Amino acid sequence: MLKRIFTFITAAVIAAISSAAVSAESSTVKEIALREVSIPVPHSMVVMGDSIASGYGLEGYAAGSGSPLSYSNLLKAEYSPQLPSDCTFELTNLAVDGYTSDDLLKLLDSGKADDALSKADCIVISIGGNDLLHALWDTLKDAGISFESGGKLGASELLKLISSFSKLREKLDANLTVFDENLPKIAAYIRKKTASEFFIQTLYDPLESFSLVPGISKIAAEKIGRLNEIIKAHAGSYTVCDVAPAFAGKAKELTNIARVDIHPNAEGHKLISETLDKSIKAGSYSYQQEYVIERTIADDAADTDSAGSLQGNSTVMIIVICSVCALAAGAGIVYLIIKKRP
Repeated sequence: MLKRIFTFITAAVIAAISSAAVSAESSTVKEIALREVSIPVPHSMVVMGDSIASGYGLEGYAAGSGSPLSYSNLLKAEYSPQLPSDCTFELTNLAVDGYTSDDLLKLLDSGKADDALSKADCIVISIGGNDLLHALWDTLKDAGISFESGGKLGASELLKLISSFSKLREKLDANLTVFDENLPKIAAYIRKKTASEFFIQTLYDPLESFSLVPGISKIAAEKIGRLNEIIKAHAGSYTVCDVAPAFAGKAKELTNIARVDIHPNAEGHKLISETLDKSIKAGSYSYQQEYVIERTIADDAADTDSAGSLQGNSTVMIIVICSVCALAAGAGIVYLIIKKRP
């Protein structure tokens, strides 16, 4: 009889401990977390600047949307397949036809590009060409000259233009001074908004073999060379992508200069994309990848409130000890009753 009683007591104690243990069990929960994962190419690119960056003159070009043949879209087509399946390439092209360094600085100061800049991990800028080109067009306009008649100038028009070369040089130098002042301001503004990879292109010389206006090629080479020196002189907060040497000696094949259009053609944009690609891939890129982690409520409680967790464990132990003591006392009473029986 006594053996049966102790067997019952033992079973009751085990049941009490099991019940307490069950009350202490924690349920498993799944959470979404983020981690930085390295990738070989950028996943978010912002292109800014002038009509070279916008893709002006290319097949399929439309203001505000560019062309599928522009170097920015060529890079997008190349980089997208190199990214993980959960990482989509995003391209934002803020380039505007005719933009000078003044215009780009005003755009930045307006704050309209801030959101795009803050999200980008790569920024590419083409600027400076119009700082020079506008001076040339202004000089032509002041001299009453245009290339509308088949791209050729008459003797009187040539004489007017050549006689205005001195004034042209003054305008070009004045504009280069402004460019020299604006470029570090542009770079500083962008650096305030992002620590991402940042590239500024040098300007190729589209007039290297332009023969319609005697002497213009020499002036262009001199002033474009100075522009590129300024770009390189301010490097530090940005990386220079040296496009100019890639075009040297190939302006006829890579631009529309035969139509008195200085913009790169499809082959020119392809070469710019290849040149940029080498610079861009030398940078460092990553993205935030989502992944699932499993945690328990008890673990969470331990992480956020260790004191509460300890209190919960103490409660469980008290329940077990009280249960054992109560059962032991009961067993003692039963034993005494049985022992007193005759």
